[in-house]
Amino acid sequence: MKIMMMDVKDEKILSAWAVGPGGTAEAVAKMCMGNRIGYVGSQLGSGQGFGGFVVETPEELSGLDTDAELLGRTTPEYELNTHAFTVPMEHIQRSWETTLEPVYPCLTEQTGKAEAFTYGKGIAIKARQRLATPEFVIPVLLLIPGL
Repeated sequence: MKIMMMDVKDEKILSAWAVGPGGTAEAVAKMCMGNRIGYVGSQLGSGQGFGGFVVETPEELSGLDTDAELLGRTTPEYELNTHAFTVPMEHIQRSWETTLEPVYPCLTEQTGKAEAFTYGKGIAIKARQRLATPEFVIPVLLLIPGL
């Protein structure tokens, strides 16, 4: 974990996603949508990798003690491209965003400006004692080198 944190600090890792129940496919799709980039690879993976990371890197990382697997590469074209299919990311993003739109509207057109708000009253509370920050180990690290 310390090596990964140092790689983030040294900008060797451009973005990262903790793999959840949706596996590496979900991680790649959400990373592409969040960064408005595309993906090219032979596969997206499956439900595998839960508890690991998918990372975007500009170069191959060295010094990793885990089993890392190259999933694919990022592209400036906003599409998901494997040997089996190519899908425009706009289509995936629109489907993802509109699923809960009737319940949680967020795709509304906004007009005007938000009013600035500052709260200057109150007491600043600080802890008397400083505690150590927790560290943990993630057993899997998956890689996606960038352009």
